[in-house]
Amino acid sequence: MHVVSTTKDVIFSILFLLFILLLIETYRFSTGKKRITMEVLLCLEGCLMAQFRNNAWYALAVFMILFALAVPKKIKIRTAIIAIVLIFGSKALGAGIKKAIGTPIQAPKIEMYSVPVMQFVRAGHYHSGEMDPETSKLIDSYCPQRTWKLYYPPISDAFKATATNQFYANGVGAFAKDYWKLLKKYPNDFLDAFLELTRGYWFLDDVSWAENLGSGLEERMGAIFTYNSAALTVYGSGEDILHESKLLGVERVFEHIVSANVFYHWPIVSILFRAALFPWLLLCLTMGFMYRKKWSCFKLILFPILYFCTCLLGPVVQLRYLYPLMLSVPVYMGLLALKGDLLRE
Repeated sequence: MHVVSTTKDVIFSILFLLFILLLIETYRFSTGKKRITMEVLLCLEGCLMAQFRNNAWYALAVFMILFALAVPKKIKIRTAIIAIVLIFGSKALGAGIKKAIGTPIQAPKIEMYSVPVMQFVRAGHYHSGEMDPETSKLIDSYCPQRTWKLYYPPISDAFKATATNQFYANGVGAFAKDYWKLLKKYPNDFLDAFLELTRGYWFLDDVSWAENLGSGLEERMGAIFTYNSAALTVYGSGEDILHESKLLGVERVFEHIVSANVFYHWPIVSILFRAALFPWLLLCLTMGFMYRKKWSCFKLILFPILYFCTCLLGPVVQLRYLYPLMLSVPVYMGLLALKGDLLRE
């Protein structure tokens, strides 16, 4: 279903996998002029990849800094140059694209505060009756009181929409001070809010990630959203976008799987559909590299790990966010099976 979906997550996942393969090709199988060529391709591809997800740049930047520090001394300088090109080049490419298409569009700043939003709302939801006026006023300045009673743990979208710009209006320092004040008052609620929002990443038997906006053949919003835009009018055209299936039988089969979520009832195979499977596989592979002392492979697996860490700060658990891990995990399984370490020392 992901392969045939034309979303930016699919394109990003392909570029994510290609970036990992180029890293391996550059640092293991390339020498001389070929290596220079591969390094150029790595930089170009990495900069392009970072344009498809905002959190990708953070994972890429941190990874390249750590990777440049961890590689052997004889290739440390050239790796540092690659890191600089990737970090600043991806930002420059993004700015160039915006200028070329004539729009300053960017993701809303509140996206970065999905977890704090849910933590504040949860504290208000469970403690509003016993909360002192000062604390109540503080939380209300970030998340209006009218939303507290509507707290719904697995997705923050509705609460982000009503959150105020207080999260970022006065700078990081002011927010951090207020956050620390509330964290000391409600540490358990803050932890629970984070775990509830991300539980689909941890627990194999969790179903909230596949039902957070509904499920069923009518809504078409189960494990993978397949709803179409047939009801929306194309801007300026006066025409509707129509859904016309050319393979209705195949469509119905897939709809039952990913919208009606019938995979719940499949023995053993259903595990492959669980969102939590892939983070746990990533953790097991990391431990496997450490156990077998494949430290070069350990360095490379830091990239998907860092990307996954950015997902933990996101607004909801979605399988499409994990699609990059789904594609890259088999590659790391292959690296674990190889004899010896990976990178040239």
